Amino acid sequence: MHKDIFEKFFHFAHDVIENYEELGLSRDEFKKIIELKIKTKKEMIKDAAEVEMATVDIFAELWSEKAGTAEINKLIDKKYELKKESMKRFIESFMMLKKMLTQEQMKKVMAICKGHSGQMEKKETCSR
Repeated sequence: MHKDIFEKFFHFAHDVIENYEELGLSRDEFKKIIELKIKTKKEMIKDAAEVEMATVDIFAELWSEKAGTAEINKLIDKKYELKKESMKRFIESFMMLKKMLTQEQMKKVMAICKGHSGQMEKKETCSR
């Protein structure tokens, strides 16, 4: 999957959660963002497992005595359909998070993210 975009989402969500008071978010908004982050993380774990199982199915079919290109192609299609649907769900979550914030709050979060760019491990920031 596209690890970088996933990492950016989770770091962005983390920065929103860590700075919710500074951003002027209510306790309810704070809770909704936490719930979205957890729901998204669970979905990504489940989706990654399904994609991995599809990969195992492809290799199992390759090694079977009756291996056929048509059946293998169906399994490949299934694997990439799973990936496509996972990415769509992920983007939906990302957009939901963005919609929970005003333009001013987005600017503040982006400033916080840019402030992380001086950290030793840049991979832990959302400003990469």
